[in-house]
Amino acid sequence: MNLQKIENEALHLTREERSQLIQRLVLSLDSPPAEELKTNWLHEARQRAEELDNGSVQAIPAADVMKKARALSTAQTDCATLDNKITIKESAAQLRISTTAVEKNIKKLRGLALLEHKVSTRHLVMSMLST
Repeated sequence: MNLQKIENEALHLTREERSQLIQRLVLSLDSPPAEELKTNWLHEARQRAEELDNGSVQAIPAADVMKKARALSTAQTDCATLDNKITIKESAAQLRISTTAVEKNIKKLRGLALLEHKVSTRHLVMSMLST
């Protein structure tokens, strides 16, 4: 199957199917083959074990690691909450600006309506006086 035929077939997929295909293709570019991953992790594990054995690093108790992880998770949640609050405040500020602009336009329209009413009344009075 050639690239053009694959592309034509892909373009006939639903939006969600195309999205899934894109994700899988990108992941296939970013991920090394399974055997390479296995080799890399085995090398990493051996290196860490050697560092622990020769004393060049010290182990950290799991409870301490979990405590730090929870603190980081809480901090991330707090940041997300703060971002949401900022977005809400910015939206509210924009809404206030929009509301103010609308109120100004309403005042202008009321002024124009009043002016139009005065002009109409004046024309009416003038036409009555001229008859």
